[in-house]
Amino acid sequence: MVSFVYLDRQWKEERDNLLPLIDKALATGVWIGGNEVDFLEEALKVEFDSRFAITLNSGTDALIFSLAAAGIGRGDEVITVSNSFIATTAAICHIGAIPVFIDVGDDQLMNPTHLKAALSKKTKAILPVHLTGRMCQMDLIIQFAKENKLVVIEDSAQAIGSKFKGNYAGTFGNAGAFSAHPLKNLNAAGDSGFILTDEKKIAEKTQLLRSHGLRDRNLANEFGFVSRMDSIQATVLLYRLKNLGLLIEKRRKLAQVYLQELNTLPIKLPPFDGGGRFDTFHTFVIESEERDKLSEFLRKRKISTKIHYPTLIHKQKALEHREFRIIGELKNSESQNLRILSLPIHQNINEIELKQVCDSIKEYFRTL
Repeated sequence: MVSFVYLDRQWKEERDNLLPLIDKALATGVWIGGNEVDFLEEALKVEFDSRFAITLNSGTDALIFSLAAAGIGRGDEVITVSNSFIATTAAICHIGAIPVFIDVGDDQLMNPTHLKAALSKKTKAILPVHLTGRMCQMDLIIQFAKENKLVVIEDSAQAIGSKFKGNYAGTFGNAGAFSAHPLKNLNAAGDSGFILTDEKKIAEKTQLLRSHGLRDRNLANEFGFVSRMDSIQATVLLYRLKNLGLLIEKRRKLAQVYLQELNTLPIKLPPFDGGGRFDTFHTFVIESEERDKLSEFLRKRKISTKIHYPTLIHKQKALEHREFRIIGELKNSESQNLRILSLPIHQNINEIELKQVCDSIKEYFRTL
């Protein structure tokens, strides 16, 4: 069987190194926050050249807190896309704002040419999504935002280490929101997340929101939430951050194998870099008119695939009784949604398994 991910293999590879570090962290008696969290935040700042890094307990909270800390609130409109994970729009709705959906380009990323049509007197922010480990055209998005005095919060959950024209994901806008869920490239052993920002106001507001709004142990000027990272997750992430470059290199090599092996088939393959991008391949997403039949064919050969995501957000029942706007017909979002298929890509997949995936896809198209 070829699994979609191999977290068990990752743990087996890292176990001997991580267990002593986790033991050391627990032995301090400080299990929430503490030195490990401080060390991780400092390492993130240095790694991604950001003035502030604030750890949280999920990428979803990173989105919610970033928007709230940037002053986005009830009745404000936030321009985003519908082909993301549901948390992108959920964050907008949780703060009482209104999602405005625009279409994506052929690369499945926000199409900046649709921003102007989405603009209204209520527009206060843009929330682009760096899907699959590939970054949006941030130069055009930032230019539009500056011209119209809009906040930009980057959904960088899938793009840790990705670059656009030399700069990292999450460092273009007012803040970047990251997930460190176990399935992400930089992954914790449970739910975790963080934000990067150069703005002191956003950093300080997020620090308050993550711990009940408390300014000290007993005093709060406003109510907050509970979104503190624990010392175990910080320990795991700090260790894995040191190896992130090697991990990304492995994923990029796997992507190159797929591109070389599958380039003669009647499927659309994802691009590899291009346009000033450095892609990190959180997922490897192909497009095929035969998507459902191909997926079933691979399942019978015990090869796991996924659809990210089978239901566009604007069609989710959760939005039925909420205010939102759609700009245009979302033609690319709709058509891609019927064709996308994510193939297994993980730094712990081996050459035999990767060959099995490629050979099985080739076999399917030979049968047509």
